[in-house]
Amino acid sequence: MCKIQNAQSSFYTNHQQRKHIVHKIGGIKHLYANHFEQAQLQLTREPMGLCQLKLNPEITDLFDFQFEDIEIVGYESHPAIKAPVAV
Repeated sequence: MCKIQNAQSSFYTNHQQRKHIVHKIGGIKHLYANHFEQAQLQLTREPMGLCQLKLNPEITDLFDFQFEDIEIVGYESHPAIKAPVAV
């Protein structure tokens, strides 16, 4: 489950209790004038199904996780949208 929160970037987990992770992403949102066409294309896309983040249930301490203990299942994405770098 993802939630966007302004001016804060933090990572919370209650893996022990609910077996899911909430990732909050924050920051200033903006759009450059030379990216309007790409933004319009993005807005026409239908959302895809949610993926699952599977964690090794044998790991009980957040800091013990290794790359091999995490699996992303069912991730789908649209093709990349190219845009010029805004300077």
